[in-house]
Amino acid sequence: MWIPRTWADLERAIGVQIESERLDFKSALPPNKKIRDLAKDAAAMSVGGGVLVIGIDETDGVASSISPIELGGAMERVQQVLDANVTPSLPVEITPLRESKGDAKGALVIAVPASWSAPHEYDGRFPARSGATTRYLNEREIEALYLRRWELRQQNEAQVGIEGHRMPPGVRLDLGDAAIGLMRLHVRPPGSLHLPQEPHLREPLHVAVEGAASTTQRFIHKDFHPKSFDLLRSWEPAGTLGWRAGTFLQGSPLSVMVGSMYSYGAGLSFTVTIDLAAGLEPDAPADARCAHEHHWAIETMALLSIAGHFFAPLPEAGLLRVDLELGGLLDAVSWQASGGLVFDSGAPRVTENLYRSGDLFESLELEKDPRAATRRLLDSFMVAILSDGSDIVGWVETRSYH
Repeated sequence: MWIPRTWADLERAIGVQIESERLDFKSALPPNKKIRDLAKDAAAMSVGGGVLVIGIDETDGVASSISPIELGGAMERVQQVLDANVTPSLPVEITPLRESKGDAKGALVIAVPASWSAPHEYDGRFPARSGATTRYLNEREIEALYLRRWELRQQNEAQVGIEGHRMPPGVRLDLGDAAIGLMRLHVRPPGSLHLPQEPHLREPLHVAVEGAASTTQRFIHKDFHPKSFDLLRSWEPAGTLGWRAGTFLQGSPLSVMVGSMYSYGAGLSFTVTIDLAAGLEPDAPADARCAHEHHWAIETMALLSIAGHFFAPLPEAGLLRVDLELGGLLDAVSWQASGGLVFDSGAPRVTENLYRSGDLFESLELEKDPRAATRRLLDSFMVAILSDGSDIVGWVETRSYH
């Protein structure tokens, strides 16, 4: 799915990009009496995913010229129209693009994911795309989409553990008696998926890592650079199974190690290990362990963002199942409560050796801002070892508890 991210992308689209069931051009915002049509167009796109670009003129369906619109208040106006006219609510990504910083005019890009809540109602009916035009679903199509929605919810509720997670071939993770915490994170679309680039995925995976590194600069304090980005930048084929990147625990542990595996058709598997004894004061007891909860939050945000950037361009991957497993932290002392490096025998400790969490997320949500998803996955773990009201995700961003 083509999603323009820069002004140069718009310029390259002229004479090339063609309107389709997943792409629609508009030369201007509709007038007041017809502004509700944007809600109909977005609801129609939600069935399979798509992009509306306001600020590009077309001739016979082909992008013919850039027609800049006034951007002041445009994002808010479009969001209000969608919120008021689409049921159930439809999460979209609305992005203004300008030729130069500070320009009052530009284009508005509305990226609509393939929604797990489809069909979305507009004015008592359910629109959908048919080629480059919009139509309304018939009763049989509506029934099929309701059934799909129900099945997705049933699958989500029935999901147990970290099914689907895969280590690269030849890698054995034997922690033994080491003071090592282990996180496994698996991200995949609920249905089957065949990426159009397979098996040539080096560039898409690299682009996803770089995109996530750029996105999370806003949410992770500069002092807490995620190891994920350093260790997952170099992808290589893993036989006929997919692609692998990162450093895996083989012998002597490092403070933070991150590895990843993309299995064809099965999604992204991430593995993170953290040395729980690293950095403790010299006179700490031999069995002292620090939970390093801030690191788990940092790496989770980074990995979710990578998955979002990787899957968001694919309409079929608008919805993602994320499963997380965190183990090996039994009796580890809270990093916040112990002051980070000072072992305090009276500080809160982790009371479970295996923590599991999972949920469904929109790929655009993970791509744009992974903080809410990180909280949903980790909050019930963090609440047991953090002081009341503490927010580890907020602290990672600001380095100050509120």
